[in-house]
Amino acid sequence: MYPGASKRSMTPPPRTPKRQRFSLLTPPTTPRKPTFANRRNAGPPIPSTPLARRGLPANIPPSPQLEVAGTGLGKLETFPPEVRELIYGFALGIDKPITVKECCGPTSTRRERDACKKHGKTTCKKIGIANGSYETSEKCGKFAVLLLSSTIYEEASWVLYNRGRLLIKVGEHMAKYVNEKPMSTRRHLQLPQNEHARNMWMASARFQDVRFEIPHATLTFGEPTAYTARLYQSTGLLLKAWECQPKKPTCLPNKPRTVIVDLGDLYKILPFNAGTHMDEYVEWAGLHFPFETPEADDLCVDTSRNLERMVQMISRHSDHESQWKLVVTAKFDNDDRFVDSDGEEMESAGWLYGLLDECAKYDVAFQTV
Repeated sequence: MYPGASKRSMTPPPRTPKRQRFSLLTPPTTPRKPTFANRRNAGPPIPSTPLARRGLPANIPPSPQLEVAGTGLGKLETFPPEVRELIYGFALGIDKPITVKECCGPTSTRRERDACKKHGKTTCKKIGIANGSYETSEKCGKFAVLLLSSTIYEEASWVLYNRGRLLIKVGEHMAKYVNEKPMSTRRHLQLPQNEHARNMWMASARFQDVRFEIPHATLTFGEPTAYTARLYQSTGLLLKAWECQPKKPTCLPNKPRTVIVDLGDLYKILPFNAGTHMDEYVEWAGLHFPFETPEADDLCVDTSRNLERMVQMISRHSDHESQWKLVVTAKFDNDDRFVDSDGEEMESAGWLYGLLDECAKYDVAFQTV
């Protein structure tokens, strides 16, 4: 007993028992996330909250949309192929001909193509009135359906190239799609080095129905030797693209390719009617030839030569599965004469007879409308 301690303090205080140590003999019921070593052999992650507790059935059947999505058609697979062709045709707008770009050509820069009001990336089109959402022209264009899946691309492209029509207007913008070098009727001209121009001709070669047309503004104000030379080069590049096509076009059985070259009112305007419209010819020639006015017959000779060379090239290089036709706005009378609206023989009848004989010589169809 130490000094100052009482007898009551001699009793030791009650000792606090030590904390009991428990050993878990069973694993925890809560599933744990598999480690990195066992992640390869582990199954799908088990949710921490049971499905029944979240208001979902315990056994969820597989979604039928996931099974259909494997074909690449989605819900379109529920329709027969004939109905899908109608859907693709409506989406691609094959009731109207497909035209070549005239605003942003192949030689334009990326900034000019992006700023194009019709085809650029910065152009926005309203696709929803209720929600007021906007999308770029690339996403809402009619050819965007070709980017959905490979299966849809195969089916939709078959409808596009076999049911659709391609219209190539040989205007001033076509100078960017053709080469400046002269062509030969015995040897094809190489496709342009420009990637965009080359892709345009390769895509044009897949169409079964192609039509070349000279716009009315080009016929009225253009120089005939220039746009007939572009027409001659354009038909040659189409023939070359047919040869360079890596895949045979998905064409319909027993259906040949049809190409129509529409010359329009070429033989009713200057310089073919310069004899009766001399004042207009002098004014027209001063616009295109400011230093010296050429003879009208010389321009007619050069223009007819371009068309004759085009007919010769078509006859030499086109295959037997394609059908070419030249269409001219003229009228035949009972005496097999080219007459105008007054019933008199046309001033350019001699040049028309020469083109008609050339088409008959090289077995190219000729039609007057």
